[in-house]
Amino acid sequence: MKNSFKYIKNIFKVLIWPILFMIGQFFINYIFVAIYNSKEKGSMSNLEFLEHIKSLEYQEKLNNYDNIIVIIFLVLIFCYKLFN
Repeated sequence: MKNSFKYIKNIFKVLIWPILFMIGQFFINYIFVAIYNSKEKGSMSNLEFLEHIKSLEYQEKLNNYDNIIVIIFLVLIFCYKLFN
């Protein structure tokens, strides 16, 4: 019984960091999309903004913005590992 608990504990130790990383990345992405949308909306009404979100131009801009955030995040991780 004690061996199986130790085995489960080791599996949990291995899986916790990727799970936390995915959850953290989801929230970071959500925050930056909210910031981007607030800048993008400007003086549009809600209906105009909903139509704008469906456009291909908006999706391309958002993908570019998201890629920049991911690159910055990876650079920060690299710098942290380099100096730690």
